[in-house]
Amino acid sequence: MDNQQDLKEEIARVARKIYERTGITGRDVENWLEAERIVLERLSVRDNLQKALQDTNKAIESDPESSFAYVARGIIYSGLRRYQEAIVDYNKAIELDERSVHAYSDRGSVYGILGNYKKCIEDTSKAIELDPKYNYPYYSRGWAYKFLGDETSAIRDWKISAKLGYKKAQEILKERGIELLDCLLCMEQK
Repeated sequence: MDNQQDLKEEIARVARKIYERTGITGRDVENWLEAERIVLERLSVRDNLQKALQDTNKAIESDPESSFAYVARGIIYSGLRRYQEAIVDYNKAIELDERSVHAYSDRGSVYGILGNYKKCIEDTSKAIELDPKYNYPYYSRGWAYKFLGDETSAIRDWKISAKLGYKKAQEILKERGIELLDCLLCMEQK
């Protein structure tokens, strides 16, 4: 936020969204306070990401052959919603280490965010090939399948991710009435 007025406008926008979502009248002060908390938390996260970006830039300057540093900076760019820069860094990480599971997984997630579900599936599948016990690529690939209309494949991947311990996958399945025990039994039958 550039100034106090921008900050107030952002808080007001978030407060309005909270009010619209809850539909409860007479909570203007509570909505405003909740909106203020949300906006200030976002600013804190953004500031922390900016600091982390400076740190990873220094790490890359001191070791430009570090695949890990490019993955780390890609994650930060993703957090800042600078997705094209994140993809460039994930590409560089893969160039430096073609077995970088996290580079494939995270680049796949960014492709998913950008709506390129086929590339998301391609990258997350590569990450799974490299490390079948890593839970996150199954979760991301599940969303790509979901957005492509393949609910069966989405649920299959979320079940695997949930079995491997990924909490968000467990929550998605629970929302759909699929208990974790069902996932475990299903996986044991394979």
